[in-house]
Amino acid sequence: YLIDNGTTLLINENKNNDIIAISIIAKGGEFLENVIGEGTLTAETILKGTKKFSSQELAQIMDENGIEINASCRDDFFVIDVKTTTSEVNMTLEILDEIMNNALFDDYELEKKRTEILSRIKQMRDVPMNIALENFKTAIFENSVYSHTNKVLEKTLPTVTRGNVLDYYNKILDSKNVIISINGNVDSKAMA
Repeated sequence: YLIDNGTTLLINENKNNDIIAISIIAKGGEFLENVIGEGTLTAETILKGTKKFSSQELAQIMDENGIEINASCRDDFFVIDVKTTTSEVNMTLEILDEIMNNALFDDYELEKKRTEILSRIKQMRDVPMNIALENFKTAIFENSVYSHTNKVLEKTLPTVTRGNVLDYYNKILDSKNVIISINGNVDSKAMA
């Protein structure tokens, strides 16, 4: 389906159980970054508060209702993956609407995640194979987004501002850039 706002919607009805999997895929990923790391920081903080729900409220609602939502930024796409059940689909859609349209990207949460990401990068360097793979990627994919390793991220992430994250968020989740895939016990006519 092509929704009125330009989003592509793919639905696969599967009535075998009450599980629903939703993937919201935005084309571009790291290719659309103005500053390397803004996609990573966006993905890591998109669930850290919206206009309607605080970070704690989102975590509590998802935990109490068995809703799982994860976001990540890859080289050429940004994705929000969701697992829910038929009984919680309306609450899940409400949360998705909030994180896709009203994420706050609070300065405190951004700084907390930035520190956490940089710490993870340092920990990864304890494994020699990770260093070798970074060097390999840099050599093979020189001057492309595929060469952006943790070495580059470590240098640029401290310069990413809240403004960078908001600009990236608005660009990557533009309705014409998004494909939504829904698989599970849903009514395709009601979802479209």
